[in-house]
Amino acid sequence: MDRAQPETTEAPKHVLDPTESGVIHTVEYEVRRLLLAVPGVDFQSLVVRRVPDGICLEGTCDDLPVDVAAVVRDATGIEVVKNHLVVKSTSDFPAKG
Repeated sequence: MDRAQPETTEAPKHVLDPTESGVIHTVEYEVRRLLLAVPGVDFQSLVVRRVPDGICLEGTCDDLPVDVAAVVRDATGIEVVKNHLVVKSTSDFPAKG
C-alpha cells in the first residue's frame, strides 16, 4: 500500500543576481522596497545602486538598529552589499562641562 508523503511548503529563497542584465532595476527596486519596510528604520533618503560585484546603499537615516547589509544578503542572496549609509544618531549624549 503506497502512502503519499506530505509535501513541504517551504518557499525557496528568492535570489536576485545584480549582474543579470534584465533585472538591474528590479534588483534596485526590490532592495529599496525591502529596506523601507524594515521596522525601526526611518530613512530620510535611500538610494540603491548596482556596482560590478553587488549593490551599494547610500542615504541617511536617524537610527540603524539592524545590520541592513545582512538583511539584504539574507533576503536576496546578494553577497556584496556596500553600506554607505549616514546614520544621524538620536541618542542623548551627556552634556559637556
